[in-house]
Amino acid sequence: MKVNSVGLKPFYNSDGATRLKSLTILFVITGIVYVIIHVAPVWIDHYGIKDEIDQLALYSSCRKPDEAKQAVLKIIKSYPLTTVKDDQVSVSCDKDILQIHAAYQRRLELPGYSRTFSFNIETGARRL
Repeated sequence: MKVNSVGLKPFYNSDGATRLKSLTILFVITGIVYVIIHVAPVWIDHYGIKDEIDQLALYSSCRKPDEAKQAVLKIIKSYPLTTVKDDQVSVSCDKDILQIHAAYQRRLELPGYSRTFSFNIETGARRL
């Protein structure tokens, strides 16, 4: 058996146990990467929705809360696999503070596994 310059046996001359261990580690790492690739967009989209709603609360007028509510519904529905009902969004004005409360769900579909994530967003912005 040849030994390379570092003193280790090459992979192709390894025994079956070493190959099985290497393939198992590769399979586990691939599975973890696959799950991260599919779960990360759920959280990235949540923070995008939250940021858009924060901006809406900051720049919307307290004179038209119904328009702000429709804008929040439109923002949430623009993201894929999200569901929201009209009664899950409330917009209120207290003096010069526009408060928005929104709850929505996001579905995650993986082979053999599915889950619904529930998110709540509460924001209030004081106009200067």
